[in-house]
Amino acid sequence: MAAPFAPWRGPRYTIGMEALALALLVVAGSALVVAVRQRIRVATYFGIAYSGFFIGSLMWYVWSSGVPLGPFGATFAHGLEIGTVFQALTLALGLADRIAFANEERDRAQRRTIEEISTLNVAYSRFVPRTFLDLLGKDDVRDVRLGDGIERHMTVLFSDVRSFTSISESLSPNETFGFINGLLSRTGPVVREHGGIVDKYVGDAIMALFPRSADDGVRAAIALQGAVQAHNVERAANHLAPIAVGVGVHCGSLMLGTIGEHERMDGTVIADAVNVASRVEGLTKYFGARVIVTDEIRAALTDPDAYTMRFLGRVTVMGKRQGVGIYEVLDGDPPDRLAAKRATAEAFTGAVSAFIAGAFGEAAERFGDVLRADDADGAAHYLHGRSLELAASEAPWEGVDQAAK
Repeated sequence: MAAPFAPWRGPRYTIGMEALALALLVVAGSALVVAVRQRIRVATYFGIAYSGFFIGSLMWYVWSSGVPLGPFGATFAHGLEIGTVFQALTLALGLADRIAFANEERDRAQRRTIEEISTLNVAYSRFVPRTFLDLLGKDDVRDVRLGDGIERHMTVLFSDVRSFTSISESLSPNETFGFINGLLSRTGPVVREHGGIVDKYVGDAIMALFPRSADDGVRAAIALQGAVQAHNVERAANHLAPIAVGVGVHCGSLMLGTIGEHERMDGTVIADAVNVASRVEGLTKYFGARVIVTDEIRAALTDPDAYTMRFLGRVTVMGKRQGVGIYEVLDGDPPDRLAAKRATAEAFTGAVSAFIAGAFGEAAERFGDVLRADDADGAAHYLHGRSLELAASEAPWEGVDQAAK
């Protein structure tokens, strides 16, 4: 446009400007073609807009050159205006499309952010259970502060693999991880299915909390033994020896909260009830039992008679001055072992009564009767041996066995 209106123009100037305009047009057109091929959406609208303007300008040029156009003359006469209007409308559509595309990108970014937050929350929940936060009265893990805590009455469950050290000695470190994760992948979900919280995994051991009721903890212990039996079927198919897991359950008042320091915190529970539950789990090794619960648990059950239990006596546990009454829950045993223990239930109860009363000779005879009927009874073996030891001892007896600690 500079060539027609420059007052100092000459022929060379006009030709030069027209050549420059043509070169710029070629460059712009080439850039536009490249942009369209690269699927740049706005380039399509710009291309259409300037093509329309160019066609309109060409129409006006043809009309102004005096070319006879007949009935189309009036249209060509307004070609410049038509091209300009077409250009403006197309650019407006391009701008609207650009805005819509930007909104779509924003919505996609928001969805990605929401998905990332959701995924992050799921990942956090694997380390800090949602129920743990609920008990602390927190909506988000970011709200947890060092020293946050709450006192609650809960049931505590400990489980541990018998002879894990011996098992791990024959495994490589990688095989040990596989062994632990294979077992925990079966037993961990059992805790959650019964309303429990896996407080922590300690190697092959589980420490779990049940905030609702003692029944949840006992049912979880029974179901956990079922999961171990199913796991042993799988191990047998792979020509591997079966494993045994002991479970101890106790309840009491405990403090749940966060400990550590500002750069490294951990959620945990601190209470005498936790110590007792751990020691009770350890008693399963002495009594050859799968599940042992305390008399506090039995008293807290909605219907104790709904479970098959037998009283094992009173024992001392490390850290406790007074004896703790313990019961073996037989519902976690395989059917054949459950049937055998039920068959000797009366004789076993009589033997335990004699043991508690200090009649160790009589207790030894009665436990001997139980073993003659069922030599696989681990508790009868242990108490028979203790009866013989105490019968030969002159130590005072107060009805509490102090050997198993």
